[in-house]
Amino acid sequence: MLLYQVSSNMVTFSSGFLDQIRQRISLADVIGRYTTVQKRGSNLIACCPFHKEKSPSFYIYEEDGHYHCYGCKAHGDIFSFLMEKRGFSFPEVVEDLAGQAGLQIPQNGGDSEEDRRAKAERGLFYEIMEKTAQFYEKQLLSNGGSSAKKYTDNRGITLPTQKTFRLGYAPRGNVLHHHLSKLGYKTPALQKLGLVQESKDRPGDFYDYFRDRLMFPIWDKRGRVIAFGGRILGTGHPKYINSPETPLFHKGDVIYGYHLAKQAKAQNKLTPLICSEGYMDVVALHQGGFQGAVAPNGTSITENQLDLLWKLDHEPIICLDGDKAGEEAALRALKVALPFLEAGKTLRFVSLPSGEDPDSLLRAGKKELL
Repeated sequence: MLLYQVSSNMVTFSSGFLDQIRQRISLADVIGRYTTVQKRGSNLIACCPFHKEKSPSFYIYEEDGHYHCYGCKAHGDIFSFLMEKRGFSFPEVVEDLAGQAGLQIPQNGGDSEEDRRAKAERGLFYEIMEKTAQFYEKQLLSNGGSSAKKYTDNRGITLPTQKTFRLGYAPRGNVLHHHLSKLGYKTPALQKLGLVQESKDRPGDFYDYFRDRLMFPIWDKRGRVIAFGGRILGTGHPKYINSPETPLFHKGDVIYGYHLAKQAKAQNKLTPLICSEGYMDVVALHQGGFQGAVAPNGTSITENQLDLLWKLDHEPIICLDGDKAGEEAALRALKVALPFLEAGKTLRFVSLPSGEDPDSLLRAGKKELL
């Protein structure tokens, strides 16, 4: 029996449950998400995902359920691999893999019926948000998403970056509502998640919250979709809208791109953590090689968001737009941070040229300036 302390609760996983995960999920498939796996004779080999090399020295022993790099000596199983690559704790990796394997996490004997219902509902909410993200992604690649695709092309967003950030398109009309209803999801759940709204003029009629917008999924610390940001494609206001507050999403507690930055820091601790202003800044910075880029979901930086930043880096870089609004936002961030500044908890501020933001500088070929 393996015991792991998480917060104040003790989480217990039996060796039998962990073996079920190993049996259902291929180690080679998981590793193949990060490096190209080849078959050489009876062996599976790859260039090591933990260090740079030209000739493969990373061996995957599928039957035994472990890997070993004969170059850097990295060694482990499916759980340790994801802990190292994604910066997750052991329980987080187990829960993530269990979901992929279609297994229910064993419940502690002390859980009440109310607790079990709440966990089941929360699991349903995550499922709906994931289905929604998949729907938006497919719409962007369809003929109906041509206007959004034109916008991403004009902004220089490459297909790999589009896939990394799971960009999508919310079509006009009530297409999402109809799609999710066909999948069996009930309107009250969709309303709780901020995906549909009830008409003020026609009570009982519901319409999609996001329509004709480029969509940015917002993730929690573990990379699960919990909300969305949507950018208008034509003229009009507001330019961006976020999901409303929901059981999964409290925007003052969430950092956009946090799980990607966490992965980048896990692979290279020297990766700078850059807190920019908006979604497009994060996308552009990431594409430009600054993979520790994040943003505060269009809000002023809160105490909780600062705490999240400091958990990844003792000295995050605040890099906001080079305009009056950006300067004021930086000053507000400093005021929020001042009571908490101490050794190991500091901030750096970047002042950009007037009228510029990280995205505009990178598109202008001024990466060196950043």
